Amino acid sequence: MKTTHTRKSRLALIAVAGVLAIAGLVTHVFADTPPTEPTEPTTPAEPPAEPPAEPAVEPPADEGLKVSYRYEGKTLFANDESGKEMWKKTFDSDILKIITATDAVFAVTKREVALFTPLSGVQRWSYKAADVEKIELRDATVIILSPSQLSVVNMDTGKDAWRIKGADPFTEYIILDDRIMVVPTEKRVMAFAYGSGEQLANASIGNNDKFVEPLLAGPALALRFEKEIRLWNTLRKKELPQIKAGVLEQMRAANLSDAIGDLGDMVAAGKEDERVAGMAALIYAKNKEDKLLIVDALASKDENIVKAAQGIMAAMAEYQHGGGELLGPTTSAVLEKLAALDSSGAVEKTFFSAYYTKYSYELPDPAQTLSTLVTMLSLGDKNLKESAIRSLEALTDKTFEYKSGDSLADRNKAVERWRKWLKDNQGKFMWDVPNRKIKIRE
Repeated sequence: MKTTHTRKSRLALIAVAGVLAIAGLVTHVFADTPPTEPTEPTTPAEPPAEPPAEPAVEPPADEGLKVSYRYEGKTLFANDESGKEMWKKTFDSDILKIITATDAVFAVTKREVALFTPLSGVQRWSYKAADVEKIELRDATVIILSPSQLSVVNMDTGKDAWRIKGADPFTEYIILDDRIMVVPTEKRVMAFAYGSGEQLANASIGNNDKFVEPLLAGPALALRFEKEIRLWNTLRKKELPQIKAGVLEQMRAANLSDAIGDLGDMVAAGKEDERVAGMAALIYAKNKEDKLLIVDALASKDENIVKAAQGIMAAMAEYQHGGGELLGPTTSAVLEKLAALDSSGAVEKTFFSAYYTKYSYELPDPAQTLSTLVTMLSLGDKNLKESAIRSLEALTDKTFEYKSGDSLADRNKAVERWRKWLKDNQGKFMWDVPNRKIKIRE
């Protein structure tokens, strides 16, 4: 949680520090083969004789005009709302498609991609590319995909941010977490840092294998094939231990006790790289009903199986708390994915219980936390008051009808109700970390 505040008093700073301490725990816990030469481009299909009218594009609000586009052969036409021609542009080769954005229009021909300003028709840049299959605007870049080349182009200049070429045709790409682009072909799967184009992974696909999907868990990248899951540490561009699909199938067929025992051994392995692989396996390891083994184990009626699953969560709590640049962030990301796949909430609750049991000394005093937030309700800064009541409601599910926009008299009455509640329950407040609350001890 980010809190905006002034420096009017030392009390305000202490209050903000308390709020950040609370949020910090919740957020922190939850939380190479060289390119080959391009192939010969294939001949694209000819555009229809009567090209369809392209959708209108909205220019910036202050311009107040709408522009529509159409193309005939090599010429692009831009018309206003009445159909009057505003500008036109003729290219050296036939236009194949028009792609519009809020403040830009792309003309794709057999040989190039050109970017125009909608109202004036000023050509901002032209980029040479043949047989373009897809154009995507992403932040300040443009992704241009063709069978022989994938380019990430600077939106302002039209220059390469980076690009790759290959002998195997490019048919798709996948962007993970806005920072890694995975590019599969028939014979290999490559991964690149989206911002720089630095190659992070390059995996060949065997004749009898097939690429299935990529998965990113923090700095750990998993490329899943039918026969194995190959892992990389994207921070160091280093391959991690592989997870054999056969191992996962054995777990699926085994009894739950043996399967969860094998997973526990993987997660608690001696080396950091092996621990990361073990945690990644938690995401893929499922029973015959396609239910996560870790979730199945936590719901088991066998006490030993439940304890083994709790041991896995306890190990992850330790890694999340004290892990380095690879282990800690990977733990958080794996936990987030497991929690998203677990509708029962057992994974999240068990992890937080383990974390609280081991590291409860790091939590601020619950009574002092609440008292500080209640004091903030009376401060002059409106942002602090709003942050305080949001935090109080999140921690206690109560507001006592306090509203930062009410009159001073009404706010004071609500603050008195808060103070009475604090006094009535003095000495009873405790953290309920699995539910991210402060509760009253029964």
